[in-house]
Amino acid sequence: IDALTARVKKEIDAFAAANDMPLKCMGENSWFFPYMGDKPFGHTRDMHDENHGTRNVIFSNYMRYHGIYMPDLHIVFFSAAHSDVDADLFIDAAKKSLGEMRAEGLI
Repeated sequence: IDALTARVKKEIDAFAAANDMPLKCMGENSWFFPYMGDKPFGHTRDMHDENHGTRNVIFSNYMRYHGIYMPDLHIVFFSAAHSDVDADLFIDAAKKSLGEMRAEGLI
């Protein structure tokens, strides 16, 4: 489970970095959250960054549009019920969502 989550985080982070997008997957083991603030994340209080909150809610809505249920401002969990196929679907939805957010001027 940890390896699956690490792969998802790594691929999404790499995509965001390569496209100069404000997203960093933060978390340990089988959980993470997409931090989308403008300042570097150093403590949970940084999640109160206004841009993070707005972008995260928008990102979550795009993810749902692409078939991945992701609650707003919440932690993402992978479990033993998830497979590499699920991880691929999540990564694909994240890339599409971020691309659409960029095209709409939201990031």
